[in-house]
Amino acid sequence: MAHQLSTSEIAALRHWSEFGQPGEPSPRRIQATDWKTTGFRKPIKSPWNQSVPHEQLPKLINGFRPREMEDKWFIYTDGPDDRGRALIHMARSWTGHKMAEIEMYVPVGPSELAAGVLPVMTSITWESNEECIRGNNEQRAKDTALRVCSWILCVTF
Repeated sequence: MAHQLSTSEIAALRHWSEFGQPGEPSPRRIQATDWKTTGFRKPIKSPWNQSVPHEQLPKLINGFRPREMEDKWFIYTDGPDDRGRALIHMARSWTGHKMAEIEMYVPVGPSELAAGVLPVMTSITWESNEECIRGNNEQRAKDTALRVCSWILCVTF
């Protein structure tokens, strides 16, 4: 008799296929040159207003380099520049195909830092090519990006 998977088992398999094993914060800053990647095929950009606690910022900046095939993502960040602009790049590890790019504002001025202004994700660009992402809509892209940050980078929002 064939075993029927439960709803929770199906959900766990879906999560594993999309996110892989949990990551751990990188002790060093990951660079674009650490992995071979390709750009978007069919990008869509949307505004976003997702704040990031200050203490979580180093995890986002350092990124993640896959170690084995069960690591499904490669993540690196450009910046922040002198105006506080940073770009978080998220690519699938096997294909190197970019799935998301998050623009973030990181407070740099003394008055902003003194006032406790939080870093904020200001926009997201995601791959809308149906071959690359299930449910290729804005909310799905944002949810996936947050789950990648949580599961792979151990970032808590």
